[in-house]
Amino acid sequence: MQIDQNIRSAINEIIRIAGCYRAGEPGFNFDEAHVYKWIEQFDENVRLPLLNELAYVLERTYITRQTMKSFLRNLFNAIKSNDSKCN
Repeated sequence: MQIDQNIRSAINEIIRIAGCYRAGEPGFNFDEAHVYKWIEQFDENVRLPLLNELAYVLERTYITRQTMKSFLRNLFNAIKSNDSKCN
């Protein structure tokens, strides 16, 4: 698979941000080949801008499973202990 260097960089940025997506799920690999296969459905002239915008949004909004678990664990513990910060 011959991938333009700019496309490859944008794909790798997305993988850096959201690489844990569906981690450990049998038969699923969130890798360069997967993202490239997805981006190929779009016209060539919009692929790089789309990847860049996706990376921009993910950088600001993607929450890892570990971060969410930690948040929920802390929230649960605060509620359980009647922490005044939750009031």
